[in-house]
Amino acid sequence: MVKSRADLLLYFFTSLLSAPTCVLTDVKRRRRFKVRPLNKYRDIHGHFATLVKDMKNIEPDFKQFFKYTRMTPDVFEELLKLVKEDLQNTPSKKPLSPAHRLLITLHYLAEGCSMQELAWSYRVGKSTVHYIIKETTALLWDKLCPIFLPEPTKEQFEKIAINFYERWNMPNCIGAVDGKHVSIQAPKHSGSDYFNYKKGFSIVLLAACDAKYCFNMVDIGANGAKHDSTDFKESTYGKALLNNTLDIPPPKELPHSRIKCNHFVVADQAFPLHKSIMRPYPGQNLSAQQFLIIDYQGLAEQ
Repeated sequence: MVKSRADLLLYFFTSLLSAPTCVLTDVKRRRRFKVRPLNKYRDIHGHFATLVKDMKNIEPDFKQFFKYTRMTPDVFEELLKLVKEDLQNTPSKKPLSPAHRLLITLHYLAEGCSMQELAWSYRVGKSTVHYIIKETTALLWDKLCPIFLPEPTKEQFEKIAINFYERWNMPNCIGAVDGKHVSIQAPKHSGSDYFNYKKGFSIVLLAACDAKYCFNMVDIGANGAKHDSTDFKESTYGKALLNNTLDIPPPKELPHSRIKCNHFVVADQAFPLHKSIMRPYPGQNLSAQQFLIIDYQGLAEQ
């Protein structure tokens, strides 16, 4: 019951503040423009029609185009052939071409600029840029992964082992494994799931490479709070290696010896010890006389 003028005003303002919440929750926000006026001149002033075109037609050595996309025009055209059909979009209004969509994505990956900056440069909506990058990166992974990162066969592992021995004097080695923390902004409501030991937020890139530093396995997306050994055990590659389902060659005699040794990957102390994983010996309980380090470079110079 309202007893005074002050109570009447309080009741009135409380009702006024709460009413829009009830009325507007089911009302969809109306767009100010069907197409923002700035974006109507995309085909005249946008980067795809001006800057990129000049990079390809005026620059004789394509250095600026390479800086812009991290690839030459010829490689860009080859990549476009792989994804063109899937990037073709035919809505009722005029769509962005597959080349336009691919270029936006490649420049984002090359420079790491903000999506708002890309929206201004290419004269498209910010939400459109977000959708294009998300769709195109997923498509690039689906198309390129089977070509450049197929599951290694026994013959490929044997070639990797030969390269490791010839290049690094490490026989029977089929890869080097390690993890890399990639800094991110903490996802909403994630708590400490992505908080790593470096006091930052990250996801983990777990990768194995051959003797020439080329990746032959990657696992991306594990949260940074997990240990490298946990990431490895939960990855597809780690499960296959630890469960002996990976198609690795059988044990082979070491050079100048009749001793047979399993093929293995090398890793640091963070990874588990396994018959297919070679990690450094801790040496915590060894004396100075017992702990021997062989310097191959020093021996070679002698």
